[in-house]
Amino acid sequence: MLLRRLAIGVADLEHVYVAGAFGNYLDLDAAQQLGLFPPVARGRVAFVGNAAGVGAQMALIDVRARRSMERLRARMGFLELATDSEFLAAFSDRLGF
Repeated sequence: MLLRRLAIGVADLEHVYVAGAFGNYLDLDAAQQLGLFPPVARGRVAFVGNAAGVGAQMALIDVRARRSMERLRARMGFLELATDSEFLAAFSDRLGF
């Protein structure tokens, strides 16, 4: 969904970071077979754990990190999948019922 929205292909991805508990338990091969995760080479995927917690700590103790986060935030977007009709259609098509 993200690749389609950004009009880019898998080959355009240099790195893919998977954060949080989701990444801790994700089997990359299974996720790719199911279509949950794009077919990105394993070497370009990093599971980064609790990125939000570490980022909050960094913001509290390092002014330079906080400034870097502000610049990054200006380049970010948000895609709400729960209300996206294209996502809901793709999700229901893949349920396998």
